[in-house]
Amino acid sequence: MVELLIVGAVLASLAALGGFAYQAYLRNVKLTIGDQQRDRIKEQVDTSVGLVSRGADAGLRSTVTGYPITDMSTCGEFLDALKIQLQKLGNPYDGSPAVTFYSGYSWQQKRGKIRITCYRMHDTSPSNGRQCKMKDAGIRVTYYRYDCGGRCGDPLCQFPAADCGDHTPGVWVTAGQQDTFYGKVDRVNVLHDNGTVKEAPWGGPLADFAWAEAQCPGYTMSSVAKEPDY
Repeated sequence: MVELLIVGAVLASLAALGGFAYQAYLRNVKLTIGDQQRDRIKEQVDTSVGLVSRGADAGLRSTVTGYPITDMSTCGEFLDALKIQLQKLGNPYDGSPAVTFYSGYSWQQKRGKIRITCYRMHDTSPSNGRQCKMKDAGIRVTYYRYDCGGRCGDPLCQFPAADCGDHTPGVWVTAGQQDTFYGKVDRVNVLHDNGTVKEAPWGGPLADFAWAEAQCPGYTMSSVAKEPDY
């Protein structure tokens, strides 16, 4: 009887170890798939932006007119066309689409998502400049390797039960959020008032949007809604 109990205890321990090892294996597989998709999408965006900027056909068609996307198409038209090409890629963590165009902030984004937005000016909203022509546009691709922009346990996080791996809650996770920029992305000009920085009503410096529009005619702040299957 004692021997049987010992054998049972050993088998239970081995099963537990096997379960932990399997979970670790699955976690690594999902990380690898996510990284591969990030690289694939970055390469596709890089290629498409390069072709459009050189006046070549990138295989993208306007979702409104059906005509090819050119350097005179808006950044919004470019992303709407790109969305069609990338819609079949799945998030390895939950099966939802891997690519999102949702302009929510980092703490509103799920792990495994790859967000693409028009991004002409730094220090403004996550999505801005959708009306810029592609010859003047900027684009931002962000991969969320972990929830909450990489800061595990962030109180603003919409996914508080997120798996942050072995990282300490409350600290920035290395490579938790990875940004890549394409086209023209400028640091926003700041309005000055009598030699001092003019403050926005919500705090912080007030951006000079007239200057931004001079860099990119038609420049506007923009917001892109969360997809229904997010």
